[in-house]
Amino acid sequence: DDWPFDTWLAMQQTLDNHGPHAPDDLVGMRRLVAEQAPGVDLMFGELGDFAESLLEHPEQLADLPVVPYDLADTWIHGVGTMPREVKRVRELRAKLLEIEVLAAEHDWPGIEGSGHDFPLARKVAPLIDAAYEQLLLFGEHTWGLDVKSTIKRAFGTEFQSARRTEPYLRLESSWEAKAAYVVRAEAFYEEALRITNGAIESEPSPAATPSGDVDQLGVADFEVPLLDSSDNVLENEYMRIEVDPVWGGIVSLLDKVSGREWVDRSSTEPFGGYRYDIYSTADIAEFIRAYGLFFQDWFVQDFGKAGYPEDTPHITAYARNFTLRRQVEDNIGTILMEGGTLEATGGRSTLPLPGQTVSIKITLNDHFASALHFEYSITGKEATPLAESTVVPFPLDLPKPLFRIGQIGSVIDPARDIAEGANRYLWCVDGGVDVSDERVGITIRPVDMPLVSLGDVGIYLFDPHRVPTEPLVYAHLSNTQWGTNFPQWLEGDFTWRVCASLHTGTWRSSPLRHILPEHLHDPMSTHRFRDPFLCLDSECLELIGCRPRHDGAGLVLRYVDRQGTPRKVRLNSMLTHLQRAGGVRIWRCDLMERPVELLYMTNAHGPVGELKITPFAVETLLVEFVPTTSRGAQALESNCG
Repeated sequence: DDWPFDTWLAMQQTLDNHGPHAPDDLVGMRRLVAEQAPGVDLMFGELGDFAESLLEHPEQLADLPVVPYDLADTWIHGVGTMPREVKRVRELRAKLLEIEVLAAEHDWPGIEGSGHDFPLARKVAPLIDAAYEQLLLFGEHTWGLDVKSTIKRAFGTEFQSARRTEPYLRLESSWEAKAAYVVRAEAFYEEALRITNGAIESEPSPAATPSGDVDQLGVADFEVPLLDSSDNVLENEYMRIEVDPVWGGIVSLLDKVSGREWVDRSSTEPFGGYRYDIYSTADIAEFIRAYGLFFQDWFVQDFGKAGYPEDTPHITAYARNFTLRRQVEDNIGTILMEGGTLEATGGRSTLPLPGQTVSIKITLNDHFASALHFEYSITGKEATPLAESTVVPFPLDLPKPLFRIGQIGSVIDPARDIAEGANRYLWCVDGGVDVSDERVGITIRPVDMPLVSLGDVGIYLFDPHRVPTEPLVYAHLSNTQWGTNFPQWLEGDFTWRVCASLHTGTWRSSPLRHILPEHLHDPMSTHRFRDPFLCLDSECLELIGCRPRHDGAGLVLRYVDRQGTPRKVRLNSMLTHLQRAGGVRIWRCDLMERPVELLYMTNAHGPVGELKITPFAVETLLVEFVPTTSRGAQALESNCG
């Protein structure tokens, strides 16, 4: 009686990994409803069917409650088990967008020799679709075989010999199968790139060229010269950093604009350094106790590691004693700290640390005047079956910090926006973490691995009431916490990138609002996406998709709002460059690319080139082109509806 809607939803799911219901199950459900809820019209369908049924009478949704809280899950730890592949995925998304833009611009209507339906973009679109499909499959829930039902865990001296057995080889092959999705996605990208480059080289177009040198992380279109300094210092007119290669991190980061020193020199964590942890039996047991409600066998094995050596201590080690080189070339300053080795803190442990050599590259250049770029290279990492993690600590000297975390679809305050009972230690971020006092701030953006934590590394920790208060950010590089599906050990060579950017004001004036394509983190890259053909009059509307319409002529452009405030955005800059294409009609579409509102039409009276933006909205525009003829203009008028 207290259900105000005309449709009920019954989520009838089978068990995990069991496939759909059998026909007899559906017959039983129908019989049960007929007996216990006579008169109810039962329909088997999808969640979309439920939504469409409700939307037939939208007035009943006027008082629909909204849950304004983040529900971060600990399952996101698992992304840290495949750092190589995750890095390549994040780079590839940006590269696919670049091809979409270049292909569309090459055939832009109104350019001499071009048509009106983007033949090059249509040629590469199936390849881009195929690449995205592989990326979606990579991100899907299952990342390998169920560990507990595949192997009996081996530790110590037995581990390497166990890896040569059939169960272990089968388990590792399931991780390789997961990684193969990325390989296939890259192959589709390479073919799309070959076709696009071939077309551009054979028929060069004025539009299909890099079109700007202004970036969205405070990049200046003027030169910001580096200043002369000693070997362990990089400095320009905006910031000065000093590195201690023995300590293994930055010991001073001076914001010369505000006069603030950002490094908390009282911290035991090296700012921008490399931290490595091995976790103890006690760590795992306490996490299971804090996180679990019932201790079924599967839970203990999936969230722990059966047979884990009980005498394993928690070890925290840092990369220390680097050799140092300073390089300056083309106004790009780089400090290279090479050959760092792990040094455990606290008491001595008889447990040997897995071999690995660490190098850290710190870059400051004129195109990122208030930003530092870190690149971490790990060589010869040895595999261990013990739970481990690697992070980059950023201890900040900022009393009373305010945190903002950029996530998909929003920017959240972890002190207020996390639902009680949800994970409050580790987040998977879209734009990084901003820490400010609303006068000055710093944004830490992990480029290649999206995991971050605040105040603590966050591995094997759970507290449903925790509120982060300590100005200490950890950018995560890898971890092997999860006991199932995901890879259980890491080895070989790895590289990761992290960016730290200074700003004044709140997070809204920080780089958190802008998600640069990941591969453009390279200071030597040329920014190619500030193109007037595709720009709207808002620096916080980011282009995330550019492709021909699937079911008709025209170009579909998709943007996402990063500012988080309702406002109106004019299409002036786009319209200025659309005029050369002749007749133009711009539609606002739903996410399925179906036109819902006419925003602009050549020679029309009424529609204006203006878009109403809701916070963090994803907006899809359809741009249709018709050659400028009287007949074409009449067609536009008659099709306006």
